[in-house]
Amino acid sequence: MNNYKNGCSEEPSLKQIEVDMPSSECKSWYIRWLPSDYQFLMRTCHGILSNEEFCEGLRKIDEEQTLQYWCSRLALRLSLTRYTDFAISPESWNIVKMSSGKLVVKNSLIKDNHIDVSISHSYGVVVCAVSRETSVGIDIEAANRKVNPALINKTIFSAVELKHLRSKTAKERNSLALKLWTLKEACAKATGLGMRMNFSDMDLLRAETGQFKLQGVLNSVDPLKNWQLKQHVFQRHHILSIATATAAPLYRPTLEAGRHDYV
Repeated sequence: MNNYKNGCSEEPSLKQIEVDMPSSECKSWYIRWLPSDYQFLMRTCHGILSNEEFCEGLRKIDEEQTLQYWCSRLALRLSLTRYTDFAISPESWNIVKMSSGKLVVKNSLIKDNHIDVSISHSYGVVVCAVSRETSVGIDIEAANRKVNPALINKTIFSAVELKHLRSKTAKERNSLALKLWTLKEACAKATGLGMRMNFSDMDLLRAETGQFKLQGVLNSVDPLKNWQLKQHVFQRHHILSIATATAAPLYRPTLEAGRHDYV
């Protein structure tokens, strides 16, 4: 097996994200890649990813999407190994995708057999968050991404958020909408609901000032979750949002497709 801990393998450059995290126990890493890395990444992923993951990447419609998928799974496996202080090799993780899109990771060496993970990607960068004590979600978007004005509506944003969005200039509105979206997307990943979450029920702006609400009960239809949210400008060109949720009932996905347990 390659020596991942001592850096003797041809491991792609996995780097820890040095930002203030919602929880001290939550960690995050990233990998950057270029289309010219295809042959190198293909060799690396062939040795680390499962056969199913590797073949799934090959089925994508073009090389860019293939690399995006491979790097997402590679970053997840390498991050899990770093998180466990290299006790478990990257290729030893069992990763299952739920019908909701939530990823579940398993390994017999993990005592309670549960680690919560989340991944996101944007324009040649993949980010991954890992946590043992909380549900976690991560989302990254290019800071210059243009938000479709038609999406700034009551389906995604609360009445308070829409009021503040509509009071902004077009440039300010785009920036605020993108910041709100990445936070909500991170929350949706943390719950495991993904796009099934009612985004407009999560109110992230204060009515009087328009300042962000980044902790506490933020979802009117789920008052039992205590949220901790963080947002950063990542390497000058991306917006990075990380969400953790604790409380009872805490979301715990099972391996049975389509079934969701709360304990």
